[in-house]
Amino acid sequence: MAKTNASPRRAYDPRAAAASRPVAVSSDAVGPALESPARALQRELSDRLSAHPPRKWSARTTLLFVLVTCGGFWLALGAVLAGIH
Repeated sequence: MAKTNASPRRAYDPRAAAASRPVAVSSDAVGPALESPARALQRELSDRLSAHPPRKWSARTTLLFVLVTCGGFWLALGAVLAGIH
């Protein structure tokens, strides 16, 4: 009989599966919750960004942007297609 390195399959154990899942614990049950640095950064960023409302483009600026962007795309595509032919 040949010896193999394969390990035997383990049977499913629901206790082991439950132990590996994260458990939601109320912060009241264990004392004050620690603040996540990521959440603190998100809150600070939100506060700073909401202090200055974004400037919106006028209709004329938006139209010029679209015309230049789309026009540039079609000119570049035309140049590529002309070079292939």
